[in-house]
Order: sequence, then C-alpha cells, then structure tokens
Amino acid sequence: MSDYYKFHIIGSEKWIKVFDLNLLLILSWLCLTICACVPTKKSTPPNILIAISDDQSYPHASAYVCEFVNTPNFDRVAQQGVLFINAYTPSPSCSPTRASILIGKNIWEIEEAVDHPNFRLLAYIYHMLMDVEAPESIEKYGHLIHHTHIAEKEGRAAPGTHSEDFTDYFTAFKNIG
Repeated sequence: MSDYYKFHIIGSEKWIKVFDLNLLLILSWLCLTICACVPTKKSTPPNILIAISDDQSYPHASAYVCEFVNTPNFDRVAQQGVLFINAYTPSPSCSPTRASILIGKNIWEIEEAVDHPNFRLLAYIYHMLMDVEAPESIEKYGHLIHHTHIAEKEGRAAPGTHSEDFTDYFTAFKNIG
C-alpha cells in the first residue's frame, strides 16, 4: 500500500494510487495555467467629454444653481457624468489654457509645440499685472503677439479708471515696433 495515498471525501475514505495523484496534480496545474492565460474581455475605454467654454466663470451654469443662466445640455452631462466644483488650469487666461489642453503641452511649451506661422499670442496686461509678469516678456515674445487687452488690476477696469501705470508695458510695445 506504499504506492497509495489515503484521502478523505466527506463521509468516506478513499485510496488513490501515487500515479493517479501525480496525474491529478499535473491536470490541476494545467487547468489553472490555461485559465490564467485565457484573455479576459477587454474593458471599453472611458467615454470622456471635455467641454471648453470661453469666458465662462465657474458659477455660470444652471448645474451650479445659477438662476439666470439656463444650460440644460450641460446639466444633463453633469447629472449623468461628473460635475467638477474645483479645477486647476495651467494659466489664469482662457486662451493659453485651451491651447494647453488641446495640444497637450505646458503653456510655456506652446510656441514650440505649434511651430506654425499663423500662431500668435494675446498679451493681456491685466493678467500680466495680476501675475506680476514683467513687461520684458512683451519684448521677448513680441514677434508672436497679435492682439492686446489692457485692463487695470482693480476691478479689471478700463485704463485710467484707477490710475494704474502702464508706462513700462507701453514702452515694451513701442520697442517691438
């Protein structure tokens, strides 16, 4: 009986030959190996929608309980998907942020990433003042500047409202021609 192993099945005692036990172990290992190698059903990639809205502030959608803006389609997406209440952008201005999202580069890499003669920048003096960005950047990137917005730091007011000094910025524009 040395070639046999005793094992128990509930309620009975059975004997199995060593050869049969080895075969059972090999078959079990083979089954587990095959099951592990069988490809599982691939999961479908997520359905991601990035909605980019220009010049829209955070609370101005009815999904954010705004009473004077009605955005039913945005509300439906927010109900069935995800509604962000906190978000971070690579820039305080909409144009570079939008370009960064669409191109997949940091805002300081956009010029090199696009490398197109029709790509031009917007110089927004209000944001430059808020970010304490020196007028020298106007001179550095002047060859790319196509349009300029000017507003004072206080209340984003029109120039001259609160006596903000734009002299250095205007000098930088003058220097680039």
